[in-house]
Amino acid sequence: MSAEDNTYTLKREAFCQQINFKPKEVQPSQLIYFKPDGLAIQNFDPKNPKSVSLTNIVEKSCHMVNTEKIPTKTVTLSHIEGGWPEEVVNHSEIEKVQREMKGWVRAKEKGDKFELKIRELIANTEKIIHQNQLMDVYEEYFDEKKKEVISDNFEAKVKMVFKDPEADKYKRSVVKVTWNVPEEKEEQNRIAVAYKLEKNQEIPPNYLPPALVWDIDKPNEPINRVAHQSSEIVTVAFNNKHSHILGVGFANGTAGVYDLNENKWIGITKVEVSHTEPVSDFVWLKSKNSNEFATSSTDGSIRWWEIKEKDALTSLKGIQLPVDIDSQTDKPLYLTNTDVIEENGEKKEVTKEYGGTNIDNSIDAGAAKFLLGTEQGILFIVNKKKNEGEIGQKLGLVSGRHLGPIVGMQRNPTNFKFILTVGDWTARIWTEDLKTPIYISKYFPAYLTDCLWTPRIGMFLITRSDGWINGYDLCYKLNETAFQYKVTDASLTTMALSLKGDKLLVGDEDGKVSLVKLSKSFYVMNDKTDIDNKKNILNKLFEREQTKEKNLTMVKKVPPPKPETKAEKILELQNQKIKEIEDLYMKYTHEFNEGYAESEEREGEEKRLGEEEKKEGEEKKEGEEKKEGEEKKEGEEKKEGEEKKEGEEKKEGEEEKKEEEKKEGEEEKKEEEKKEEEKKEEEKKEEEKKEEEKKEEEKKEPEAEMFIDEEEKEENMEQKT
Repeated sequence: MSAEDNTYTLKREAFCQQINFKPKEVQPSQLIYFKPDGLAIQNFDPKNPKSVSLTNIVEKSCHMVNTEKIPTKTVTLSHIEGGWPEEVVNHSEIEKVQREMKGWVRAKEKGDKFELKIRELIANTEKIIHQNQLMDVYEEYFDEKKKEVISDNFEAKVKMVFKDPEADKYKRSVVKVTWNVPEEKEEQNRIAVAYKLEKNQEIPPNYLPPALVWDIDKPNEPINRVAHQSSEIVTVAFNNKHSHILGVGFANGTAGVYDLNENKWIGITKVEVSHTEPVSDFVWLKSKNSNEFATSSTDGSIRWWEIKEKDALTSLKGIQLPVDIDSQTDKPLYLTNTDVIEENGEKKEVTKEYGGTNIDNSIDAGAAKFLLGTEQGILFIVNKKKNEGEIGQKLGLVSGRHLGPIVGMQRNPTNFKFILTVGDWTARIWTEDLKTPIYISKYFPAYLTDCLWTPRIGMFLITRSDGWINGYDLCYKLNETAFQYKVTDASLTTMALSLKGDKLLVGDEDGKVSLVKLSKSFYVMNDKTDIDNKKNILNKLFEREQTKEKNLTMVKKVPPPKPETKAEKILELQNQKIKEIEDLYMKYTHEFNEGYAESEEREGEEKRLGEEEKKEGEEKKEGEEKKEGEEKKEGEEKKEGEEKKEGEEKKEGEEEKKEEEKKEGEEEKKEEEKKEEEKKEEEKKEEEKKEEEKKEEEKKEPEAEMFIDEEEKEENMEQKT
């Protein structure tokens, strides 16, 4: 029965009405009353009031507890006999087991149903195999898989830390870490670590802490401890073909080869033919049997070695780095490595050799071509010819060298002409065709200790002495880091990358080796087109920087001085005297010419200033006139517009005035006509009056004429007098 069969349901209306509680006002009532007791008050002691806080939450406290360190160990189990059949209930009963085993052997010898059972088993197996072939259970129906797009998110994480088991006794720092080169059907899971003892430590006689070999699948304890009583191991390297062969370099200048499977030394070089100073680096050569290797040291030499059949190492003829710089080609005195020492109160200069710090050999760039980094920050390219070697190029000898010893270097995996190095606070990229670097990174706040290229094209990693790892992606940006990660607070010393590029080993000064897991963006590219594009970008970048540096060196190039003979020296002295006389003559003439030229320049300057002032005044005047003309023109135009407007208004007024005048004229005309008529009447009356007066005058004319004649005569007489 299910849960639904046992359910009982009711509707809401079947229940009673909802209960609502309402508060009721209640008057307080006195239940009991105690009267004060005078005796009790006398026994009462007054105290200060106290406040007490109560809570019902359980109080808890937080504590930090360090768990005990439990050492663990990986132990293998070997099971020889196999599983027990059903008849054997308890395999610890030895007698019963032996009895059953005798019965199985007897049945096998007699052949009692043994062959039949095997045939049945084979028949069943064949049937299953035929079914699988018919059904094809492993068939893939969808071949088109979605391509995984790898983003450029660079991430890293520390997966495990290998601590030095001798750290409780001695303080050691990691100087070299390396991965094994896996053979066929073998994984890259073993690492070798070389340590360096700190100074001023008490060590038991005839005991030196060993170099360690770890298995990353069993990180609890090292699987091998490699040591020798002769000296301390300072560098290690796995063989290129045989992953159980380990090459080591000692602090006393010797080198050795160790078999990890048999835990014994194959051979150690003799002190008489070895380096005089500690071995700085160890590298296996690409030979037929992989039995040759090379070592470098700060004593200024590289030595080649081979493993003979008699388990002894024989030194090939090594190369000694030059003490003096060739004066024919390079003569920078400031690069001469000299030290001043005092002997018997006298100071003497002692010339030192160039000490090698790193050595690198790449079969792709040439099996006989080596890179050697030096303590002076200069990079040498060494060519091996049979049993001899010679220095080809000297990179950084003239300019561009590191300000400290080169501590890390590696060739670019896509273009082998270009080399990455670190040696001070910068990382630099060199090319075999030039003696100066084509790229210099920014100056970091901490000293750089190691470098390497990643499988991602154009990206390299660097370690710093403040515990950081930085990554540059040259296809993205040159001056900014694309990745940074803090591994530890201690100073990082060295690092090594696995063949796949997903695991990074980082050693520090505290004797710890951190295994850092890198994201896919460090070692996986999206597709072939992405790879080709990155290669083209990187090659163009290198070519551009190389041509730029070539042009700069051509500008700075100075012809080398020729060797001088005795006659040439005498001629040179004569030429110097002649030149001194010429210099004196030129000096005095120059001073005179300078004074004359100064006066001429002064006059010319004054003249030029006057012309400039005149020109400026004329230009200013022309500008003012032009401005006035424009203002006048604007005023005239404005005036014409106003006159035109006034004319139009005047015209309108005249027309109105004319009409008014016309009307007034008509009225005046009428009045004039009226006046003329009145005038005519008055003239008529005056004419009539004049006629009457005329008649009266005609009567008086003779008297008037006589009177006029007498007056004229008197006037004439006065004029004559």
